[in-house]
Amino acid sequence: MIIDRAANVAPHRYAHRGARKQMGDLIAGVDRDDLLACLLWTGECRIADILCRAWTEHITTLHQERGEANHRSDGGRPAFMSRYYFQDTDDQVTSACRRAAAEVHEQLEKELAEANEASAESNSIRDKITANFGFDLSKRARREEDQGYTLDTLAVLGHQLEEAKSRLAGLLARDRECLHSLALTEAFRLQAARLGTTSTADIDTMTSVAFTAFIQRLLERDGHTVSAPAEAEDPDRLILAFTASGHRLAVIARHWDSRNHVSRPAEAVNTSMLHCCRRNAVAAGVEETIVVTNGAITRPARRFAAAQGIRLIDRTELQRWAEWGEPLTQGPLTQGEAA
Repeated sequence: MIIDRAANVAPHRYAHRGARKQMGDLIAGVDRDDLLACLLWTGECRIADILCRAWTEHITTLHQERGEANHRSDGGRPAFMSRYYFQDTDDQVTSACRRAAAEVHEQLEKELAEANEASAESNSIRDKITANFGFDLSKRARREEDQGYTLDTLAVLGHQLEEAKSRLAGLLARDRECLHSLALTEAFRLQAARLGTTSTADIDTMTSVAFTAFIQRLLERDGHTVSAPAEAEDPDRLILAFTASGHRLAVIARHWDSRNHVSRPAEAVNTSMLHCCRRNAVAAGVEETIVVTNGAITRPARRFAAAQGIRLIDRTELQRWAEWGEPLTQGPLTQGEAA
């Protein structure tokens, strides 16, 4: 609305002549600074209102994504069933999909809690501004000089909203990448089921020498050139190989005979074993070290491997590589698995 102060009249929205005259007198009596102060005040209200609506929309999006992640992590089961109820019967692709969804759900819970707090602060500021309409402008100016300007606080919350949206976009992008990787793994698994490959159970019955030779064949299948096959008397089964791009690898095979075990092997690669593997790999002058085992790997060993840049292929990833035919470069089911 544009007001012509020179006309000394109020807008015709006021039907009562006395009200129009009184409003016209008030408008004519204010100075330029008062008009600018009122304009700034109403501008703050608009900014606060826009920010509150934006936070509300972001919270709605978080609720939707959280619900989708929760549905994926539970596999669409009824709410009264535990998400871990069928954990033992899930194949590793399904389990990995649920783990990824559970991680996304956990992150979304944190983002939602922070967004609700930010939204509450924005609403509080908006209510505080609108509740003080009619407050003496000079007193308001002095108060803001002493306590800080409202627009500065709104700017901080607005910046945090942009950061929250960016975090959400990054989280969803990583989730899509994980699902894409899982889809590729499932395709390899289905293809292997049709063609017939060496199963994990067959690998368990191999001797250490046969297991090392099997790993060499897998490397060659993926396009690597084995430059120095492991010697039979080598306890660490060190294989030197080159990738198609000329990258030199040291692949160390550690086999556990699990024929006497009911489930997975009881033995596990520990930190001491990895330390010996790394020392031998450094002596061979390689650029990357990979340790392959049909057994388990201890948590301290995984931390050591992550710190030293050693790639670990445990029983789970070995199944994808050997039995399902997934290339070695495909990577683990979930990011940070080795850590």
